[in-house]
Amino acid sequence: MDDVKELGNLIKTYLNKLSISESVGEKLKYYVYGIFGDGEPTPFYVGVGQNNRPLAHFRDAAEALDEETPIPSRKIERILTAFKNAKEPQITIFRHALETAEQAFEIEATLIDAFLPIGNLVRGYRSSDRGKATLEDLRWRYSAKTVNPISSYEKVFIFNIAKGIPFHGSVYEATRKAWEYSRLMDHGPAFAVGLKAAVSQGVYSFEFWRNSPEYEGKWEFVSDRHFDRDGGQDHELLNKNWSRITKKCRRWLYGGYLVVQFDGEGHFKVLHGSREKDWQSLEEE
Repeated sequence: MDDVKELGNLIKTYLNKLSISESVGEKLKYYVYGIFGDGEPTPFYVGVGQNNRPLAHFRDAAEALDEETPIPSRKIERILTAFKNAKEPQITIFRHALETAEQAFEIEATLIDAFLPIGNLVRGYRSSDRGKATLEDLRWRYSAKTVNPISSYEKVFIFNIAKGIPFHGSVYEATRKAWEYSRLMDHGPAFAVGLKAAVSQGVYSFEFWRNSPEYEGKWEFVSDRHFDRDGGQDHELLNKNWSRITKKCRRWLYGGYLVVQFDGEGHFKVLHGSREKDWQSLEEE
């Protein structure tokens, strides 16, 4: 189907058919939903909603038909493709009548970890902190001591490399590339730490960041000082549990990286990734 107007009308008809009333919305409360392609066993998108929240994606798809720019996301692309093929997507509610948003976000995160839907750009709520992990990873995590260096560090970049290790082939390669720009990349030197299941797998010192030759618009570093768990080297930032820091940072919980500073006396400060900019304690709360 190539006629844009006809496709838009199909989407509008779909929206009118599924729109729920205020009284139904009150009974649904918070809920977790998935959007499935026709006949597909797994969703291509998982979300949390109230009232008519899932339908917003379809309104976005209809609006994208009027734009001259490329389709904004894989989620919207899948929705439009379904209607072009005359196969309406299916909205399934996994859990409803949830009392709090936090309950819903926990379930959403579990489903994202399980299904890995292509339409979800980041892992769910607190997935980096307590999401999907192997038993071996969790054994490492809860056996490791909390990071609390006796030396001061002006700038330490912290990256979640769980997905990057199999893609890039090593802890070092997964840690050093390829990341969104931050103004804190403008000045070196610095350290970078790669975490998996909240435990530092590698620590690297470097002098500067550079534009990645492989990934347009991304940045990377090159290090000549490597401290890897598998390599047997030792460093006070290596093989440590970093959850005392990461669990407090919203950006990390939703898939971003952090930059922190240590005073060497039991305190850290988040330079990038949190609204809290004061010194905080690394001791048990």
